Amino acid sequence: MTPKKELYLSVRDRIGTVAGIEYIDINRNQFGPGKENYPQYYTASLIRITGITWETMVEQLQEGLATVEVILYTLDGFADQLFGTMDEDDGLTEIDLIDDITDKLQFLEGSSFRPLQQIDEGSIDTDIEGMMAYKMTFNCLVYRKTASRYTKVQNPFKQ
Repeated sequence: MTPKKELYLSVRDRIGTVAGIEYIDINRNQFGPGKENYPQYYTASLIRITGITWETMVEQLQEGLATVEVILYTLDGFADQLFGTMDEDDGLTEIDLIDDITDKLQFLEGSSFRPLQQIDEGSIDTDIEGMMAYKMTFNCLVYRKTASRYTKVQNPFKQ
């Protein structure tokens, strides 16, 4: 399995343990500009590996710095829509979800990547009225083995 695939699957599975997230997928701009219809889900989390900066090392190894973005989408006041009452924390369930996602992903580690570390977070403007988007950014070191630069050839002089 490639480091990128392992990283995505590990993040997806870990976010899946957060109570209240209804939809998790790789970010294909499902809720981006021009997508006026919010899906039937009240809460969604999209994952994007924005890029990996690779460096070649010895013995056909590569080390890279990967950046992972997790965007939480919620409809404003979704707790009221689901339960019919305000929660006791003034309807700030979205903040709890953000904190839960961060807690689950911070220091997540795999066989081909070192622990994730959060480096940034912030809100994102959306074109859909009533929809909140919040982006959490993490990075980590990833490793992979590449094809050999040289191939063995048989010695033509050896009998």
